[in-house]
Amino acid sequence: EAEKEAEKEAERVVVSAMRSKVEAAGSLLCILDGFSTATVPQCATASGQVRYEVTLLDMGPCPQIGWATPAFAHTDELTGEGTGDDEHSWAADGARRLGFHGNSHGYDVTWATGDVIGVAADLDNRSLSFAKNGEWLEVFNGIDISLAGGLFPSITLQNGRCEVNLGAAPFKFPGPAPSYAPVTPQTRALARHRGEPGNFKGSFEGL
Repeated sequence: EAEKEAEKEAERVVVSAMRSKVEAAGSLLCILDGFSTATVPQCATASGQVRYEVTLLDMGPCPQIGWATPAFAHTDELTGEGTGDDEHSWAADGARRLGFHGNSHGYDVTWATGDVIGVAADLDNRSLSFAKNGEWLEVFNGIDISLAGGLFPSITLQNGRCEVNLGAAPFKFPGPAPSYAPVTPQTRALARHRGEPGNFKGSFEGL
């Protein structure tokens, strides 16, 4: 028991140091155990063009990164459903090369640990694009957000970790066009949206 506590404390020290370093650079640290989802629900955007970046530190087997609406259900349980697994969210997964919005379809891009994933929404033209290291691809078009209350960033990982730049730091790569604005540069914490409370580590509200 004492050995387990010592291991937990050592992990806390490592995560705390990593969080401080990432946050000092303007990004947020997102460590997700199980199959869990982090979001930024307070910045739901219904018009214009917005984007954010995710740097994959350890993407795990099924990184589903994208957007959700306020109807995307919040739960403290492990449901096995993440970003893109219902009609209220959209995701790209470069490990399994799939796009998700309720159902899945092909996404012909392969991600690897260390890649920078750009995530962009053109809410006026109702399209969502994703980039790997600056190479953009439109993955969804004609999305229906007319009654949804806007979109906000949503990230699902299974035992993975990443850095999330909502715009407080300079982006590493250009957006699809100069007109894309940072989604929420003032936000300094992520929200625990789906998954058991102990599955979240890093730059989360209340941690």
